[in-house]
Amino acid sequence: MKSLMKTSLTEMKNVVIILGHWLLMAYGILSLRQHYAFLAFVPFPAIFYILTVKFTDPTEFRDKDRSERNS
Repeated sequence: MKSLMKTSLTEMKNVVIILGHWLLMAYGILSLRQHYAFLAFVPFPAIFYILTVKFTDPTEFRDKDRSERNS
């Protein structure tokens, strides 16, 4: 998780992608003409992804599936 957080903030490609997503999400929220406080939710999808990516590693599922087949 630390390496993902580090690369998300240090590699220019990742910074541009994250900022692009944040701008699109902010534009979507503003287009709904709701209260501006909802803009505080803009970074949550990226934070949620960084916190939960360790639970969705496909190699773990493949290894578990293979071990179950061999049993």
